[in-house]
Amino acid sequence: MTRDDFLGIALGFAVLAAVAVLAFGGDWLLAQNDYGNPFAQEARRRGLPFDARTPDEFVNETRDFARDGKAARRTITAVYPVNLLDGRMKIWNGVITKFIVPFGSPALSRTYPCNEGTRFSFNTDAYGFTNPLEAWEIPEMILLGDSFVEGMCQPEGNRIADYLRLTHRVLNLARAGAAPVTQLGILREYGTKFSPKVILWFATDNDFRGIQDELKSPILMRYLEDDAFSQALFENQFYVNGAVYGYASRALGVNVRVPGSAVWRAFHGVWRASQEATAPKPDMRKLSLAFVQTLKAAQRATGEKLILVYLADYRKNAQPKRKEILRIAKEAGIAFIDTTIPMADPEDLHQWGIGHYTPLGNRLVAEAVLRGLNDVAAR
Repeated sequence: MTRDDFLGIALGFAVLAAVAVLAFGGDWLLAQNDYGNPFAQEARRRGLPFDARTPDEFVNETRDFARDGKAARRTITAVYPVNLLDGRMKIWNGVITKFIVPFGSPALSRTYPCNEGTRFSFNTDAYGFTNPLEAWEIPEMILLGDSFVEGMCQPEGNRIADYLRLTHRVLNLARAGAAPVTQLGILREYGTKFSPKVILWFATDNDFRGIQDELKSPILMRYLEDDAFSQALFENQFYVNGAVYGYASRALGVNVRVPGSAVWRAFHGVWRASQEATAPKPDMRKLSLAFVQTLKAAQRATGEKLILVYLADYRKNAQPKRKEILRIAKEAGIAFIDTTIPMADPEDLHQWGIGHYTPLGNRLVAEAVLRGLNDVAAR
């Protein structure tokens, strides 16, 4: 055997060994560094526990029914409208088949939608939103917003809606990832079925990023183009929930750990980050105009009940758009409540300074909203 033959064989074995490490040991190696998971990294830095189970592992470990005294709930993965904006979900109501963008998660279910150290369960109502069942009985306050308003990563009792419920009958129609056009759709499909005293439309700094994707959705665009448009989701809830539940069931297994899956997720995360970093800057003028149009459409559906509420982001890398959102509210002719806390400490208001609001942050927002409502009423 020549020296070159020996080196070739050695190199081949080295490549095979590297592939084996990545495929079968890569998950373990990456787990030690918690690559791409800032909350796991932060927990290790602070010496705090971190629940590393995937959503699928949670579902598989808690499949049996749990009873909350009023309804049986089955654990299932959450479904978000932001993942179905292309309108590929199909329902058949016994008469016609049509494509929809659903807004709720599986109804009367229990989900574990996020993990910022600990997974807290979300119990959904009869339409797939995060409410107690009685919230649909003559609500006097309706909330629209994204994950901060839905209450991500905090247990029941510590969410914005929970603090507002101490003094008001609240129906929370917020969904994670929902930006203005999705919120308009939710309002038209569900909120206009009631006559609340006030509708609080929560706006966040990342609404402009979200509305970019929403403007590409043919179904969502119809809410902007036609004040009478409806997907009839409320009326067809039985069929909508069947489709949403089927989608959630098929999604099981996406996050199951198999050899090399963590490696793949790590490389995929790097690829997505590079795509976002090289993406062209958004046309803020166009997005702001779409935001104004959306709010005006919402106001036509609700009258003077609509109030825009700004939720501030205090995290280090946040890009505040408070002035732009205030300008949009003025242009749309909508009352404005600012919940910004001067000199706020991210450690106090965001989970570990990098996540969603803490219970304190949620409570302070609710208190600011109530003060703002008094101010609006006094004008």
